[in-house]
Amino acid sequence: MSDLMKNNARGDESREGEFSLRFRLRIQKNNGHTGKLAVIMAYPAFAAEDPANEEAVSLSASYNTDIGHEGELQDIGEVSVVHLFPLCVGSSSKLADTLELFENEHGAEKLNRVLKHNRKVVATAIKEADYVVLAWGDTPKKVADYFYMNEALKALKTIKKAKKAKRVFVAGSALRKAALTQRGNPRQAGKAEEALSGLVEVGIDKLNRLFMIDQTAVAAASE
Repeated sequence: MSDLMKNNARGDESREGEFSLRFRLRIQKNNGHTGKLAVIMAYPAFAAEDPANEEAVSLSASYNTDIGHEGELQDIGEVSVVHLFPLCVGSSSKLADTLELFENEHGAEKLNRVLKHNRKVVATAIKEADYVVLAWGDTPKKVADYFYMNEALKALKTIKKAKKAKRVFVAGSALRKAALTQRGNPRQAGKAEEALSGLVEVGIDKLNRLFMIDQTAVAAASE
């Protein structure tokens, strides 16, 4: 039996005309552990209409190699992947155009409702989690910085306000260079498994800026 078949993968999805939306991909590990991990990415590459999709398989494999057995976190029983924007766009270069096309076809009010619902989904995943991995990257080209970073800021504030304390990580060595971008953002993971490789723990200061907790780990991750 494959590793994925030993787990339950579920996608919270919908379609609006020609647009695919995915709000949350959840993988329940049947390993007896109760810890919960939320991974926050920029956008979904594609909808998870089939639970045995590529992202679920790769994420499940990354769990085993990077956090589940010999990695940073040992007690994860559930992994949830959520996004700043729920529209499936494939690459960051398409995000601005996809948002514009969606607004043109369905209206600004509909787009706002979608984003509002997505914020609730992200907030729920954060509140349920024991650990959070940030992997959304800098603002993509042609996307207004305030618009993009507003979604990131809401996620950071939710983490800070959560009643249950969270350990927060960013991806390190798998994405090369320093764990944070020059603008201080977590590096973007193109795929969910990249977000779980070479984890580096971070904190969030009073101005909602990320800072490294273990500088030794940062140095090792950037080599």
